[in-house]
Amino acid sequence: MTPVYAVEKGSFRDLVKVLDPRYIMPSRKHFSKVELPRLCNACRAQVEKDVRSVVHYALTTDLWTSRATQPYVSVTIHYISKDWILCARCLQTEYFPDDHTGAMIAQDFNMVLNTCLQRGFSRLLDNMAEFFRPTDQDSGQGSPVDCLSNVSLPLAKVIPIANGQIHSICSETPSHFVQDLLMIEQVKEFAANVYEAFSTSQQLQK
Repeated sequence: MTPVYAVEKGSFRDLVKVLDPRYIMPSRKHFSKVELPRLCNACRAQVEKDVRSVVHYALTTDLWTSRATQPYVSVTIHYISKDWILCARCLQTEYFPDDHTGAMIAQDFNMVLNTCLQRGFSRLLDNMAEFFRPTDQDSGQGSPVDCLSNVSLPLAKVIPIANGQIHSICSETPSHFVQDLLMIEQVKEFAANVYEAFSTSQQLQK
């Protein structure tokens, strides 16, 4: 990605002049004050339109560092569209110079929920559950958190195992004409066992 000040470089202006001598290059201020805000507002409106009708979704947050060693935090929504297309939209990316503690991350995360989604949600934590402890605001009145479940499991490792087990059940079925019902029942039973293993005493509520 080229920075905005590239439009003021003589070499870039010479290139544009060769491509089209009649084109008048706008100033750096025009791009930063007019064009970029216009594109940002158009993108924001499109994202709001896309997620407005989404019922089931998953939210992820990620901390990352830019090339200039500046810390940022992003919140992304993942959902399946009506056309069965897996979509991901970044709701917000902010400069995050604060300590990477659960309380500070939760504060930024809840702000995104209140400004972008304004919905309740359930949160599932992986093996970092001991680090991201619930804050007092999570359980307070008017909190966007409907239910909180801490699961200390590496989900990324469990899912391939579950998929492999289902594949094993299907491949060991002796006849896919006669034993279809048996295979379906075995898969349903395995799915129920996986769900029970992931469930805690306090079930996730919608």
